[in-house]
Amino acid sequence: MNYFHYIAAKGQKAARIRGHLLGLMLLPLMAVGQTATEANPPAPGFDLAGSDSRAVRIADEVMQALGGRTAWDNTRYITWKFFGKRRH
Repeated sequence: MNYFHYIAAKGQKAARIRGHLLGLMLLPLMAVGQTATEANPPAPGFDLAGSDSRAVRIADEVMQALGGRTAWDNTRYITWKFFGKRRH
């Protein structure tokens, strides 16, 4: 084994270790994501069993992107501008 093979093997080991460390650091974020979807309970009368699971997952992601169910429920009004001029 020459010097360059030794350096390459050493770099691969370091990359593998970095990958494992990154995975370990992301575990808490995935756990937070799991609890975030539970914070958006279905409305009374909503047929969760008869709904498309992908659509429900997208709706939960949108609700989380909006700041969560509590923030959405406390929203009083929404405004936006078209092309930075017309305000609605």
